[in-house]
Amino acid sequence: MKEKVFIDSSIFIQENYIEGDKIQRLIEFGNKDFLELYVTEITLDELKKHINNDVLRAKTLYKDFRKDARILRNGLDFKHRIDISKVDVEKEISEIMDKFNKFLKYGKVQILPYSEINIRSVFNSYFKMQSPFGSHGKKNEFPDAFSIALIEKWCDKNLVKCHILSKDKDFQGYSSKRIQNISNFPEFINETNNKFLKAEKQKSIINKVKELVNNSTLKISDDIIRELRAEHELLYKYELDFNLQFEEIISSEFRHLEFLGYSLINIKDDYVSVEINVLCEVDIEVRLDDYSKSFYNKRDDEWDGIEEVIQKDKYNAKITVVYNADLNPPAGKEYAFLTFEEIINIEIIN
Repeated sequence: MKEKVFIDSSIFIQENYIEGDKIQRLIEFGNKDFLELYVTEITLDELKKHINNDVLRAKTLYKDFRKDARILRNGLDFKHRIDISKVDVEKEISEIMDKFNKFLKYGKVQILPYSEINIRSVFNSYFKMQSPFGSHGKKNEFPDAFSIALIEKWCDKNLVKCHILSKDKDFQGYSSKRIQNISNFPEFINETNNKFLKAEKQKSIINKVKELVNNSTLKISDDIIRELRAEHELLYKYELDFNLQFEEIISSEFRHLEFLGYSLINIKDDYVSVEINVLCEVDIEVRLDDYSKSFYNKRDDEWDGIEEVIQKDKYNAKITVVYNADLNPPAGKEYAFLTFEEIINIEIIN
């Protein structure tokens, strides 16, 4: 029997709705009838609201960017950089919703309507301050509560168990004999990939990628260090005092790269995307401007008395990178080499 999976709005939002590799892979599972995918009508309404708000916010950010980046109008490549048409909010929302609905249809995602909700059970949980309601019974937890009640009733009615994919703490605090919450979406995708590949007799791909990664550790280390040096501002993630302003990274050194593991996050007909995690020791020296003793000089229209501060630090960073491996290598080669795509996350450990 196929696993039944409900997708919460937090997963779509985390994946930029339909753009992320992991949500696309999940929808592929639905399209190939490997998983039964569901959303509640409540979740769809939540997503419509978020899409509307995000497009409005994007319009504001775009207008601010055009204004703040006006110096680029003097360059020859201006039109290729920021000279694009204005954001038409209604048009963008309509197009995004159209793509989103087609995305769900492609994944054969089934929708549970409002009519299945057990309102009494939700209010009983609210007044008793039971999960998903906290000790204060916040009203904004009602959408999650209704979704849970809807899913619970559906499972009871059909005598089945299901998974709920969610990053929302309200869902994570709920458990029952029929519902299992899954908060680690990448891990779920990786595990489901493994099951799918085995069922489709494609497990050989996993072994080839494993061999390729194991034989490419030196290249991967060189790639990561090269990218970190090119984009080392990514390494500075500290919250500064109000009077301090980050200016630049003077120097950075990277040592003792340790491979923590990898997972396949996307498998297409012609390539595999591999997410690799490494641990790296970082020595960093940064320049900050200290405004605590500064004052504004009206005559010269500038701040005077700014002091330069040099700060050194050492810490470990968990770095997540994505590589692509070609499934159709050149003639005479069993497998193509890994191609670096991007650093997607840097987590400072200490």
